[in-house]
Amino acid sequence: MLETLLTVFLALLLINVLSELFKLWLKKRKK
Repeated sequence: MLETLLTVFLALLLINVLSELFKLWLKKRKK
């Protein structure tokens, strides 16, 4: 059970990081 929660937490964290990097990439691309 704990492993599943940890996996979900890491997945959400990874998604947040990727979305932030994607936003920064879009800003750089517009310029």
